Amino acid sequence: MRALPDHFREVPVLRELEDLSYRELGDVMDIPMGTVMSRVSRARQALHDALHDELTRFSGRERTGSHQQERKEIATHESMKRGPRNKAMRW
Repeated sequence: MRALPDHFREVPVLRELEDLSYRELGDVMDIPMGTVMSRVSRARQALHDALHDELTRFSGRERTGSHQQERKEIATHESMKRGPRNKAMRW
């Protein structure tokens, strides 16, 4: 939350933690309903992006393809455990 601008921090706190309606948010912040809805949406997206960036840094993985890369690593590891396969060589 600290990474978010002030106006993006205030909105989710009032909406989600204080359980204010959009109308109440508009009254408290002295802004129109459309601006409230826009800020709530943008604040949620900014929070999502900030959390994703933190998790990406924490895990050390790229934003795209992390699942595909993980599957490749697992498949490579599994094939290395089995060793080389030669269909012609059957005992």
